[in-house]
Amino acid sequence: MPKSLFRKPSDILHHFAREKFLFAIMLLILTALIVRPVLFTRDGKVERVVWLWIWSKIQVSFVNSVTEKMVEISFYPLWKFSFFVARTDPETEAYYTGGKYRWNDLLRKEHVSSLSYCSIKGVTICTSVGCFSTEDGCISINLLWP
Repeated sequence: MPKSLFRKPSDILHHFAREKFLFAIMLLILTALIVRPVLFTRDGKVERVVWLWIWSKIQVSFVNSVTEKMVEISFYPLWKFSFFVARTDPETEAYYTGGKYRWNDLLRKEHVSSLSYCSIKGVTICTSVGCFSTEDGCISINLLWP
């Protein structure tokens, strides 16, 4: 009679429990690599924590109070908020940069864990989960890890 790999039923249970444990650990590590908890705060008060994939686009939009033109800034929650791209008209870009450099060239280098946007005209931040906005106030977003 061939010798069995397991001598008793408890050996089989131990083997399956170990495999489930290793699978759970691998799933936890994978989740930590691709999901980001982001805290939204409005005027200093916690609004909500949302869970975003690292490829989830975050879009900020507001009207510049001097030029009266729309500004849109998008980015992604990778290890930090990164891959920033701003869209606005040339006059508003010149307002922010003094006309001395291209806004997106500088923004592309940014990597931050926390952002605050304040506006007397209002600011809106949209994600795949929903939008958060305020008028004559501030909205902050913070990555809760890393």
